[in-house]
Amino acid sequence: MAALSRECALLLAGQARTCVLLWRMFLEFEHVSVSREDDRERQTRNVFFRAMQVCPSAKILYLDAVRLAPRHFVEVVDLLQEKELHLRTPVEEIEEEEEEE
Repeated sequence: MAALSRECALLLAGQARTCVLLWRMFLEFEHVSVSREDDRERQTRNVFFRAMQVCPSAKILYLDAVRLAPRHFVEVVDLLQEKELHLRTPVEEIEEEEEEE
């Protein structure tokens, strides 16, 4: 798994680094390949911030980050607002849904 992760990182270091789909796949891969919950969220967060450096306006990456690492919800929403991107759903409504689950 570590070798595959390195291969993904190398691929995303080249010309493909601006491909949002590849970043989404890499986020998902890192999320499912790490066994410990804390490590999984940390690794997902790291990949998300690397993706944001090259694809800052890809709103779907923010949504994936919230889905895969919900503890970092506030941090991701703050970053969305900083980039002047908007959610159609009010933040309060999303927080209420999380509390119900």
